[in-house]
Amino acid sequence: MYARIGKSRAELHIYQNLIGNCLTALAFGGPEQNQDTVFLYRNIFDLRHPVKTGRPSSRDAKTRFSTGGVIGDHGSPPYSSMFVYHNTFVMAEHARSADMSLLGATSAERPIDAQHDAQAEGNLYWQPGLTAEGAATLLKPRRVPASAKVETSFRAADPNFTRALADPMTENDYRLQSGSAAVDAGVELPADLPDPVRGQDKGKPDIGALPLGAEPLQVGR
Repeated sequence: MYARIGKSRAELHIYQNLIGNCLTALAFGGPEQNQDTVFLYRNIFDLRHPVKTGRPSSRDAKTRFSTGGVIGDHGSPPYSSMFVYHNTFVMAEHARSADMSLLGATSAERPIDAQHDAQAEGNLYWQPGLTAEGAATLLKPRRVPASAKVETSFRAADPNFTRALADPMTENDYRLQSGSAAVDAGVELPADLPDPVRGQDKGKPDIGALPLGAEPLQVGR
């Protein structure tokens, strides 16, 4: 992660991280409007692991657990402008849309509106246990808000990761295997958007944080 701060705005880059064990991966707070821009790319969001959200009590002896979501807030604060691309999101939480409501917070009082534009393209959505027909019916992103462009180039297919189990105690491997529906299925991004592994992605862009043939993500100490 690095940041560049100018006189009137900040530019924050968050990339090549493993993000998990939390309830809200992306959150904003505070009432002030800003001109900041957040670039979020080549990250793996693995939010399968349940987080303790309730202590045992005399009425209920059980500890309560919840799993995390992609984005959220309290009090409807203004959001920074965001570029979110080449990430892998693995969720256990239920959602009202295949895109896990990532565009659901774009509204008139926030930076992304009819004047600013909200776009989503080139994503792959999948839920284990679905047939191809079921995936095509259920895994459709919503157009939120009304000013956003409808995502037309998405796919509903198994990404065929090297290892992907729902068990939160399993260490998954989110590299793509040959024949994955994510290979060469993404969209071309502007060359000025930073990407540390652009040179490793052969052919058309692959969908997700790790293109075909990439090394395992190394994070932490």
